[in-house]
Amino acid sequence: MPLTDNHEHGAFLISRSLFESDIWAKPPDYAKLWVYLIGRACHKDVKYRGYSLKRGQSFCTIAELTEQIRYHIGYRPKKLSESRVKHILRFLRKTGRITSTREPRGMVITLLKYDQYQKLEHYGRTKERSAERPKHEPEANDKPLSINKKVKNERKIIDVDLRKKILKHFGELGIEYPEAYLRKLESQCTPSAIKKA
Repeated sequence: MPLTDNHEHGAFLISRSLFESDIWAKPPDYAKLWVYLIGRACHKDVKYRGYSLKRGQSFCTIAELTEQIRYHIGYRPKKLSESRVKHILRFLRKTGRITSTREPRGMVITLLKYDQYQKLEHYGRTKERSAERPKHEPEANDKPLSINKKVKNERKIIDVDLRKKILKHFGELGIEYPEAYLRKLESQCTPSAIKKA
């Protein structure tokens, strides 16, 4: 698709909080349908198929949603059942993301909090950056990571009590030279990983 065609279709925002939400932990068809509904929602009040849709609403059918979340396994199309789509819509209603109303030729889906997610000024970091800092000045998070040896060594230190417990455990397991083995682990792993192990 040429770039000009891409611009003609418009755009919408997706919050990065999606990656931390419950929908991200579900099977991929949940997130795919959710993103489709966000992109499909009207960005202004319109008339569509005889219905007056407000900002954040869309009119669709279950068959259309089923078609939109299909995918391919190799060359073979994989289409989900209508009952699966209904199940996902129930989840979205239950979690307070949407409401839906049955209509004669389909349904009107309303995305709750649509304005909150689709206005750039509601994203704190963007607002903070544009209001307080010039665009050419990077934020603190934009700095490259330091390779300072002091910082590196501080991260790898395990507290004394934990070290004693680990060495005792290695002795019980019959590991020769437990101190050397622990130093090798410290050079390869983070302290949190060693604690978990």
